[in-house]
Amino acid sequence: MNHGIDVTEHVKMRQKTEKTMREAQERCLTAFEIDTVGVIFFNKDNRITEANGAFLKMSGFSRKDASAGLLRCDDLTPAEWKTVSSKATEELKATGRISPYEKELFRKDGSRWWALIAAKELNDNEGVGYLIDITERKQAEQSLRESEARFRAIAEASPALTWQVDAKGNAVYLNQRFLDMLGIALEDLMPTGWRSVIHPDDAPAYVAAFEQALHDRARFQHRVRIKTAEGEWRWLKSYALPWFTTAGEYAGHIGISIDITEAVNAETALLYADRCKDEFLATLAHELRNPLAPIANALEIIARPGGAADVPRLLPMINRQVNHMVRLVDDLLEISRITSGKVELRQAPTDLAVVLCNAVEAGRAQISEKKHKLDVSMPEVPLIVYADPVRLEQVFTNLLNNAARYTREGGRIWLTVRQEGDSALISVRDNGIGILPEMLPRLFDMFAQERRNGDGVQGGLGIGLNLVYRLVKMHGGTVEATSEGEDKGSEFIVRLPLSEMTMHGKTPEPPKTDATARKLRVLVVDDNHDAAEVLVMLLESMGLDVKGVNSGPAALAIIPDYRPNVILMDIGMPGMDGNEVARCIRQQPQFDDIKLIALTGWGQEKDRRLSHESGFDYHLTKPVNFKVLKDLITAI
Repeated sequence: MNHGIDVTEHVKMRQKTEKTMREAQERCLTAFEIDTVGVIFFNKDNRITEANGAFLKMSGFSRKDASAGLLRCDDLTPAEWKTVSSKATEELKATGRISPYEKELFRKDGSRWWALIAAKELNDNEGVGYLIDITERKQAEQSLRESEARFRAIAEASPALTWQVDAKGNAVYLNQRFLDMLGIALEDLMPTGWRSVIHPDDAPAYVAAFEQALHDRARFQHRVRIKTAEGEWRWLKSYALPWFTTAGEYAGHIGISIDITEAVNAETALLYADRCKDEFLATLAHELRNPLAPIANALEIIARPGGAADVPRLLPMINRQVNHMVRLVDDLLEISRITSGKVELRQAPTDLAVVLCNAVEAGRAQISEKKHKLDVSMPEVPLIVYADPVRLEQVFTNLLNNAARYTREGGRIWLTVRQEGDSALISVRDNGIGILPEMLPRLFDMFAQERRNGDGVQGGLGIGLNLVYRLVKMHGGTVEATSEGEDKGSEFIVRLPLSEMTMHGKTPEPPKTDATARKLRVLVVDDNHDAAEVLVMLLESMGLDVKGVNSGPAALAIIPDYRPNVILMDIGMPGMDGNEVARCIRQQPQFDDIKLIALTGWGQEKDRRLSHESGFDYHLTKPVNFKVLKDLITAI
């Protein structure tokens, strides 16, 4: 017996369903390969399991890279974006989705691109992410911000008085700088009160030219003197242009007035500066020819037959003269960088004694060469200043070299340091040729030099003291020079504000025993293996107990057993950066006695602020001055 069932409709329905599923799959695949949106699938280990062509094109990776499992979300994220990524991951776990956010990603070639990212959890093990390349938009935004900042800076830095008058010449706007200069209330200057501040001798011509410009609706330009709030007459140069409404109707003039008093007074000074420039160029030629002459003569001797035998005698002389030229060029480059605003101080709490010892060592050769006697007097209690130790060393090396240069052979130089109120006072005094009274007021000017014949001293370019003045001023200090006159010596006094560490009595006492006797334990944390290894070797040469690790997690793992006294840690480490490690350490009270010192290439103010907020005690930038580092460690 046979039994049959008609399944035609069932088959048709199944075929229709399969067709619908195929069409849906094709639509998904088509959508997946959209050109403008990167689509990635990733698992709970943050490995990208599949990526569409748009994402691969954006990131520079190939389909082969994706298939080989080489793409990981963590690896594509720069270190400074790890925290943002962690928050996004937490949001995905909590809500099943990630709200759109922006961050930078690495391309395969190491370059960066900006992405707008959103994601959704598909199941317990997989999620899908959507990325849009917004690099061009970010670059445009950055350009716009820079442009706005640039024009804002120009407007804020402008010395001009800005004003606006209507078609009748009545003032309708005067900027705050105008009011500040005149010291008169706005209502007293508008609409016509501004004419009362014009110098009586200038008023007729100025007002006539002004009214003619209004009548002709023409460009206006004129000089005039006005009376300031201090009762002083100042020269202004006024410029104005007519302006019109959108309907083309004349609405008055908009103008600026620039204070040119200094320019007028500077004409004589410019003539003087021009003479100084000519004298500087002549001096520069002289100073360069001086060392070049013995070098050229030495080379002439060496080039002769048998001249090689004189090399041992000539080489030290050549080296001295080359070093002299290097110092001249260095001074020129330094003053150029400072005057152009390209010098950025790397300030940190600094023991003044360390800086001065370094300066003495740097100037020792010139002092010894002229057989001077140097007396150094420093207080027993360290004086801590918030300063750039390299730049301060440059200041005092320059002053010591000047003292040696302008003191006849066999003279005396005194370096004295003391605390005076909330300042450190450093004096460099000599019994040299002194300073003439007429030279003292312009001693720190650029190219300022006094010429005296027969003094037997080596001249300079006239920029060293200007360099000293600028660097001290950048540190919030002052420098002054005194002298009783010719052949009565000179004294340079530098005052620097003391750090709060000194003012609050927190300066560490000089150690009774050195760090080697106490066997301090130091942990070095740096993902750069070579840098960590060299630093470990240097510290071990001090007799310290040193260990090195190459990651944040490794540091946290070793701390409980090793219990270091000091941790020297890089900040820009992959995965867990130094700031995150510092926060973890500071969250554990049993490690409060550990001194954390950031040793990093990031040295801007925001980086220092962030490291301080994370728990670091000190922030040193690479390459670190090892003497400063040693002093910090041994003072613990």
